[in-house]
This record gives sequence, structure tokens and C-alpha cells, in this order.
Amino acid sequence: KCFAKYYKSQNLVPHHAWTRFEAALIEPLPITFRMTHLAPPAYRARAAPMLRRLNALHYQRLDAYQLPHDKHTLRWSAHSHSDESELRRWLIEGTDAGWVVRQELASMLPPHLLSPGADALVLDMCASPGSKTTQVGDIMQRRGSSSGAAISGLIVANDADRLRSYTLAKRCAGLGDAA
Repeated sequence: KCFAKYYKSQNLVPHHAWTRFEAALIEPLPITFRMTHLAPPAYRARAAPMLRRLNALHYQRLDAYQLPHDKHTLRWSAHSHSDESELRRWLIEGTDAGWVVRQELASMLPPHLLSPGADALVLDMCASPGSKTTQVGDIMQRRGSSSGAAISGLIVANDADRLRSYTLAKRCAGLGDAA
């Protein structure tokens, strides 16, 4: 109630559009994820047919995918023999191995737009849980390996919250040799 009252008083959304706006706010977000440079070709290839059958959108420049499902659909498929269930197992395997990062599409855009080179110096404040930080590292790795250059850049990532910093450190440790 307070939320609606506050935002209605801001006059950001026309009165006639309020109901649709409010419904959009509570709609679960679609599942989005990106693959890291560490994802082996065989692992990527296993997902291709599933992602096509599930009508996943592929954002090639981000090496990212968006599923037409929310996390609840994927969770409910855990015990079925469906494409969703197979994809769920594939995502868990990739996440555990550091090959897949679940990340909102809007969060993937800043590192992509920054487009750091292999020799970039990057300061990332409020960096936890580390999705954008690891994406910057991944971009730097790809740039270095595509040009044959060694990674000479540096990312300094920090977060004021100590507990969140542990998550950040764990994610960054998953960057492999680049960390």
C-alpha cells in the first residue's frame, strides 16, 4: 500500500497506465545468463538444441541468453523429463564449474559498453556479488586471447558490506588464471 501511494504521488506513471505498470513490477523476471570464456565448446554445444527448442533469445555480443521462462518454471521442472529440466541441470553444472553466470540483462550492459581491453585498469565500487566484475574480467580475457596478448590489465573490486565482499571474492576466484 505504501509503495503504491508513494509512487502514485510522484506522478511518474499516468493514472490510466498505473494498473499495467504495477502488474509489470510484480511479474517475475525472465531467466538470463551468460557464458564465460572458460565454457568449453562441448559444453556450449550441448545447450544449443535445448535453447533453440525453448525459443531462447541469444544476445551474441554479450554471449548471453534469455529464456521465455522465469525461475519458478525452471525450478518446477526439476523432476520432469523436459527440455526445461535438462536445461536446469545444464545450468547448474555450468554455474558450479564457473562457465555460466546468472545475471540480469540490464546488469550485463555496463561492462559491455565499457568494453575494456586486455590492458585496462578498472575500478568497480559496490561490486558484490561480482557479476559485472567477472564480466569485465571475462571481456579482458577474451580480448587478450583473441589478440594473442597477455592480460596486463587490473580490476580493483570492492564492496562496503563485508558479507557481500565474501561473495565477490568467491566469484572472482572462479575467473581461473585471470584472477
